[in-house]
Amino acid sequence: MKDKQPVAVHTAYEAIAHMTDESDRLAFAWAVREQESFWFAHDHAAVKSATNTWPDVDLRRMLRTYGLLRGKAATLLAGDGRKGSRNNTANRRTFATLAKEFSGQLKDGDAVHNSTTWQKFGHELAQAYGQPVDEKGWFLPSATAKIMWFHRPDIVPMYDRFAANAIGVEKESYICECYTLLATHKTAIADAKRVWGSAYPYDIRVLDKFLWVRGNDRGGAILKAFRAGCEALLGNQAE
Repeated sequence: MKDKQPVAVHTAYEAIAHMTDESDRLAFAWAVREQESFWFAHDHAAVKSATNTWPDVDLRRMLRTYGLLRGKAATLLAGDGRKGSRNNTANRRTFATLAKEFSGQLKDGDAVHNSTTWQKFGHELAQAYGQPVDEKGWFLPSATAKIMWFHRPDIVPMYDRFAANAIGVEKESYICECYTLLATHKTAIADAKRVWGSAYPYDIRVLDKFLWVRGNDRGGAILKAFRAGCEALLGNQAE
């Protein structure tokens, strides 16, 4: 006989096995599990790093973990000065300093103010780097939103194109829509945390992870594989 899983985890597998692949319940259960895993593997340490204005090694780890060392962000933020590598240490220090400054201006529940602050952060960063903003005044919106979350994980969602695709709004309305959806799905998020016995405290992050999988072309396959994996583990326990 195989080693038994803790009762709470076994019960979670049973609950998930009865969810349909298309259900929001499954997507939220996945999101809670993902975020709790990220919290222990990375985010908890990164939130602490943010309070210390990001030692460079920690900032580079966060950028790499969250896929921010690709495209335009990579040109400005990647590289540690070793042979054959760009030296963007000063750029990263500017990024970290401005993140702390603008994150300190965020206000609990004020979607319009927080959206404006997010955009201003990008604008100030573009000026510091001598780079243009886009036609609507945005610059590195994903990178700026993500680092702000580590400073104020209770207030701002992370942003990327998948999450935006899920709700079909422009960046200007993204935070406002997330706040609305957070209120709408408050019970669903609480239920998903109850499934896992999770104490993960940042519901706004569970929501943006839910949006990420809903707006991802591979989201359906991800959720189907997640449920199948839980069923398999449940089956192993019965052997």
